[in-house]
Amino acid sequence: MTATFNTRAVIALILAGVAGTVLNAAAVALVVSPDLWTLALVPGRYLVAVALCLVLPVLARYVDRIWFVVIGIVWLAVAPTILAKLVFGVDAPWPTVLGFNVVYAIAAMVVYGLIAKTRAQQA
Repeated sequence: MTATFNTRAVIALILAGVAGTVLNAAAVALVVSPDLWTLALVPGRYLVAVALCLVLPVLARYVDRIWFVVIGIVWLAVAPTILAKLVFGVDAPWPTVLGFNVVYAIAAMVVYGLIAKTRAQQA
């Protein structure tokens, strides 16, 4: 049993990661400091964001729609928060980092859901 990675799913993954990253950077710039808009210019953030979205087609294939949304948002909020704090050394408090990553998670899920045709959405 493998997830289906078709062209539409790949495009959805990439656009979901990009949209989530841009909205995350915009939220940080709006709430913390406009100078932090430069976060949107860091290529590595996009790579990590898209990589984290790779779980979405697997979830979409094997869980019902509500669980797809719940698990997807939790994964896309918690995983980058752990990476930001423990790997990339972000100094902001955990709740702040998690809050901004919820923005990324919701944006990524919405974009992915609008583009990808998934079993979870058809259920």
